[in-house]
Amino acid sequence: MKKNIYLLLILVVCSSYSQDLSFKKDFDKSSKRSDYKTYVSKDSVVFKINDVIKIGMPSKVTFKHIFIFQSLGYLPMSVTENYLLDGECKIISISIAGTKSKGFIPYIQIRNQKGMFFSIDIENAISSREITTGLTENEVLEILKKEKEKLELGIITQEQFEKRKAELIKKNN
Repeated sequence: MKKNIYLLLILVVCSSYSQDLSFKKDFDKSSKRSDYKTYVSKDSVVFKINDVIKIGMPSKVTFKHIFIFQSLGYLPMSVTENYLLDGECKIISISIAGTKSKGFIPYIQIRNQKGMFFSIDIENAISSREITTGLTENEVLEILKKEKEKLELGIITQEQFEKRKAELIKKNN
């Protein structure tokens, strides 16, 4: 009876552990290449399904690491299609692609506000700033100004202001 309980416990732990994908882990050990719930990038940025990500500027004339998903497969974006990715997109799935000999690449599938689907080579998109992972300096300044106004009006305390300021600085870096 104890053996069955231990076996069940090990299976539950293994199945919950296998649903996270991290760049630091060896992709060769992955037997299932889709249905991941989270992804941790090289820069320790955590992406989860249903998170909203901000699309940055194209690395060249077009987005180099973001592809349009159509029934024919993944197609590179043309210059006229850059307008499709302004703003924010929702993560709908996380997967990896590749072979053991060529290596594995993590991909995130997103949907824009118009309902179109895209696929992102996540590590290269982060390094080329095609997706933004933190707040910009202007966004941090705007939030801090609002928090300062709340402090002056007495809505929040000095401790709460300092705590929020530290959080924003940490997010920016």
